[in-house]
Amino acid sequence: MIGTQELQTAFDAIGARVKLVPTGMDFRVHAGQPGIEVRVAHDDAGPFFELRVNYLRVVDLNVVELDGQERYLVLAADDWGDTLDAPPRIFRCGVAAGGLYVDAVTEFSAED
Repeated sequence: MIGTQELQTAFDAIGARVKLVPTGMDFRVHAGQPGIEVRVAHDDAGPFFELRVNYLRVVDLNVVELDGQERYLVLAADDWGDTLDAPPRIFRCGVAAGGLYVDAVTEFSAED
């Protein structure tokens, strides 16, 4: 599991801000709700990556790829909220000419 400081350092390496947002704090977690979601959000300082983490779920989050030149990173989250054999949730977060982007994929492709 990655710590907050390591996560911040990874996003700093691609030149992007990140905020962790807790969700699911009411103990009424329903089946099928993800333990983590990643999206692009905006505030007065501009765009940033928002990682919405349900702290009542078991989510093991790690940076599995980081490319400071191409300005993207890949997060893998083992989310064991519904089943122990679920595939990891994969998020490719990057900075491009058009702004920040997130591509969510269910598992690694053959090229990865």
